Amino acid sequence: QVFRIGDYGVKEYQLVWDAKYQPCHKVTKNFLAWPENLSITENFAPGLYVFRIFDQKDYAAYATFIVRNQNPAKVVASIPFLTLLAYNKVNGSNAYKSPTGFMGRAKEISFASPIDYKSGLDKFAEYVFPVVREIEKLHLDVSYVADYEINDDPTLLDNRTEFISMGHDEYWTDKERSAVLAAREHGLEHVQDRGVRSVAHAFRADVLELG
Repeated sequence: QVFRIGDYGVKEYQLVWDAKYQPCHKVTKNFLAWPENLSITENFAPGLYVFRIFDQKDYAAYATFIVRNQNPAKVVASIPFLTLLAYNKVNGSNAYKSPTGFMGRAKEISFASPIDYKSGLDKFAEYVFPVVREIEKLHLDVSYVADYEINDDPTLLDNRTEFISMGHDEYWTDKERSAVLAAREHGLEHVQDRGVRSVAHAFRADVLELG
């Protein structure tokens, strides 16, 4: 199932795609070895989405993704995926704790794994989704980007007038921070913090070789 996050009456989400039953594969905790068995050809509107994968017992895993605007808006809203990863405990450990305690916490975290709701996606549900809902409710002309995308491509902030940091946006790379500061000196008129504890931790980005 795919849900779009926004202002939908009493809800912050709307079901926009639902697949028929897909055969399960026997998998291991080596998520990189999982086979691909599903493709989606729908044309989704720009916005923030959640992909929900669940079994017959309704045990679910989640993946959050962004559909970009073809024509970037003047307002850019950064989605804190790095913080989502820091809290994700699908492997048993996250950046804060492990089964053996604080000292065994994860020193590296990866996008190459599902997101556990109770120790991952719930942070988005609590801190990010309400802000996205208000943006949609106000019909703001906005482009959503992932925080790590700003690290990878600082030009995403070119020709913008406003930057919105939302949610529990704790984890920033030095390159992301430098990009926002540089954009502020070159036309970015407003930097808004719509969350808590922003820019609290430094994060080093690296490339994971798949295969």
